[in-house]
Amino acid sequence: MAILGNMPRSLINLMLAILRKKFNATNLPKDARTLLKTPTRVGLEIKPISGGDFWYQGIETVMQKYFHYCEFWSKACLFKVFLCWRIHKTRKQDVIIADRHHLNDLGVTKKLFQDLIKHTFYQFRRWSPQENKSMTNYLIKTRLPSEIHRRMRNLKNVNFWKGSEFRTFLHYISPVALKDFMLDIPYNHFLLYFCGVTIFSSSAHQHLWLLAKKFLETFVKDFSKYYGRAHLTSNVHNLQHVYGDVAKFGQLDDFSAYCFENHLQFVKRTVRSGRKVAAQVAGRTQELATIETAANCTVLKYPQLKANGVGLHVTAHFVLLPNFKDQWFLTTDNGIVKFLDAKRIYSSLPTIIGIQYNSWTELFSVSVDDDLNGTEELKLSSTDINIYKLSGLCPSRKV
Repeated sequence: MAILGNMPRSLINLMLAILRKKFNATNLPKDARTLLKTPTRVGLEIKPISGGDFWYQGIETVMQKYFHYCEFWSKACLFKVFLCWRIHKTRKQDVIIADRHHLNDLGVTKKLFQDLIKHTFYQFRRWSPQENKSMTNYLIKTRLPSEIHRRMRNLKNVNFWKGSEFRTFLHYISPVALKDFMLDIPYNHFLLYFCGVTIFSSSAHQHLWLLAKKFLETFVKDFSKYYGRAHLTSNVHNLQHVYGDVAKFGQLDDFSAYCFENHLQFVKRTVRSGRKVAAQVAGRTQELATIETAANCTVLKYPQLKANGVGLHVTAHFVLLPNFKDQWFLTTDNGIVKFLDAKRIYSSLPTIIGIQYNSWTELFSVSVDDDLNGTEELKLSSTDINIYKLSGLCPSRKV
């Protein structure tokens, strides 16, 4: 609690004094630094560099501490070791450009949406107050799956949106919401960006990666035509290099900075004053390392029914529940099913009960010239990337 709660030393000392006095716990130390095993020589490990200080523990030290209590090497342990080794052995010339957090979500997506709202792109008409209100209501009322932990916020707060909110807007909302605010040709141009990022976000679409490369290159080439040359930023330009990174490192989420950004909140909380900041962070990091160790634990097997019997955990990060936002999934043959229930009947695997829809239509289609002469077109339907439009009257059957 003292480490995870980031409690001040003075408060821990006070609690230790109370415990020693009230419960006669003389075996407890008097000082928080003894209890937390705060390193005393961490300041000697910090090297001054131009513009600040530098502290590096080394991969070997961290791995030895983390796996200290492991009696055997599980698959999870081996994977983490391999991942750290892969990152550590990355060649100097392997500089990642296509970090989706900064390039896409806080880069191009943020610029496009914010500047459309603020009417910075003069080629597009200004949104009326009623349209702003309509968009806000649509964002707030959109029911997102449980795997998305952050709900959409009001347009008034768009300057404070996190990268994950722009990511959610791009993948779940933008194709529907922006269609009413753009003419057909600019909307088709935006879909080049949407489809390119969507395709590169999943290895399931790997057969379309070359097409996504063409989409993003065309988006960059025609960007100034729709948004103005003054807005052709380095983030927009770097979209042309996304394919190179994806081909080398895998889908966008395999090398995004989101996990590192989430850790920054711990780093910020460890700093109590502006004096010896690096030493403070290093000390708290080593304290945390004493409790964050790999343990021999039971690996959960999926799929498995929820504990309350209502719903199904398909994977650790995907759950099916009988509510509108969590009951939709695709079968291996791309059939659309609405989840109703899951039961364990005959076999060890759960049986899903649902409604399968037998017909659907595409939500959109996008095209791009195949060559410089423009004599051929490459077309992509939304159904090619598993985006469908369902009608309440379309035929269905219970499965």
